[in-house]
Amino acid sequence: MRNLTLQRLEVFKSVYEEKSVSAAARRLKLSQPTVSRHLRDFEAAIAMKLFELDKGRIIATAEAEVLYSECIFLSEGVAKVDATIRALRRGEGQPLSVMTIGLLAPEILPAAVEATLQSLPALNLTLDAGAADVQIRALKDGRIDVGLAAGSIAPESGLTFQPIGKGHFVCMVPLEHPLSRGARFPLTSLRAEGNWIKMPRRPIGALLEDALDRAGVPPRGNITANSLLVMTGLANRLRKCVVVDNFTAAAFKVPSMVAIPVEPLSEFTIFAVSRAGQTQRNATTTFVANVEAALARYGSPTREGPFTAGPAKAGPAKAE
Repeated sequence: MRNLTLQRLEVFKSVYEEKSVSAAARRLKLSQPTVSRHLRDFEAAIAMKLFELDKGRIIATAEAEVLYSECIFLSEGVAKVDATIRALRRGEGQPLSVMTIGLLAPEILPAAVEATLQSLPALNLTLDAGAADVQIRALKDGRIDVGLAAGSIAPESGLTFQPIGKGHFVCMVPLEHPLSRGARFPLTSLRAEGNWIKMPRRPIGALLEDALDRAGVPPRGNITANSLLVMTGLANRLRKCVVVDNFTAAAFKVPSMVAIPVEPLSEFTIFAVSRAGQTQRNATTTFVANVEAALARYGSPTREGPFTAGPAKAGPAKAE
């Protein structure tokens, strides 16, 4: 019956229990005329009289007595649905497995997790780090729900790549270096540096190699660091310039070095990767939105001193 709505049943049930239209209106936080209108419309829709007025008192009809006995289950059902909604909003019973590339692990991932748990405090999170190719295999095998990757990544059948932010390259320069006070570090200056520490040719490293090639800088690095985690410390120890991403530079600050955006500025895209056609759960969309917000807080590329603070905190993305 199209006219049998939840609101009309709630109005009927409240009037029956309160034995008063005005008391039912207060209980439902509605105006008295609104409750009276819903009751009249309900009686008209079912072609039955549910209440009689006797000396100012509301008396339930025999039909109302039968209908009310069925409405008892309504409260139980509504309470169950309400409890389920509250559980979903808290993330109860919802697992979310995430794998990120290393450069987002120290700063971006913790910020996004913190904000997500403010919205979904009972969410069951599993976190891991892995290169883009590892993430792709894990996604295809169904071992993770979301991957966070970056750089030059070839499209993969069955996967969706959602751009959620940008990163850029910076040069970590020793303070005694003549270019340490500049607003930009020209990539062409690496020609005079001799051998330097370089990234492997992976999705981000390949972009850097291409930028160096366009700048006419030959690949003379005699040390290849397969992990970004070691690059800033190694460069500090050897007193060498090293080009890394802005996230690594911010997470692993070295007091005796300064991070300077390279010239020409070379950016890369950061992606949230998921299985194509996968139903996007609230937990997934909330987490990805918080990663995007954390990335945005890094702002535009600027020269960062050796003790530059990390990005300011912001509130969590709202869970819909």
